[in-house]
Amino acid sequence: MSTIPKLTLGLSAVLMMAGAASAQSSPAPGPAGDAPSASAGGDFSTYDADKSGSLDSAEFSSWYQATHQTDADGKPISTDQLSQRATQAFSQADADQDQHISAAELASVPAG
Repeated sequence: MSTIPKLTLGLSAVLMMAGAASAQSSPAPGPAGDAPSASAGGDFSTYDADKSGSLDSAEFSSWYQATHQTDADGKPISTDQLSQRATQAFSQADADQDQHISAAELASVPAG
């Protein structure tokens, strides 16, 4: 067997394993309303530290700062700007003005 077929077989095996690992690491979708869309930043329960079913301002700020670290041009946003933007985004996302962000409200926040 020549070197090229061996490399092709080896590369194919690596790609197959990478695809299988990727499929296994993807979380299964939960019930509707359980988690926001992927564009909203992932698993809602990760940021719902007190497991109340909604994000308070501190939990929302953690989510926002983790998912919105760069501006539209890909440039880093300062910590102070992130904090200000998180406060503003919280007010805009809190549609029912109950001082908590539901999964549905979080899904309405533009991706970072």
